[in-house]
Amino acid sequence: MACNCKKVNNFQDKHGEPEADSVLRKLWRYGYKAIIFVIAILLAEVITHVIVFIVVYKMTFKNNETIVLPKFLSKYMR
Repeated sequence: MACNCKKVNNFQDKHGEPEADSVLRKLWRYGYKAIIFVIAILLAEVITHVIVFIVVYKMTFKNNETIVLPKFLSKYMR
């Protein structure tokens, strides 16, 4: 099924009322997006380093332990 997004947008452009955006509201919206982006980048950095540390630890100190890849990554290794 189609979502009719273009028809809805055209209808809103024709018959809708424009919303007034204040400067404070725009700053809040862009600031919120920037904060969420920074948090996502920092979490990705932390998680990546933890995963690399765990893999290196298992490779060096655990002799018989295997590193199990998630299913979405293991299908590319075959």
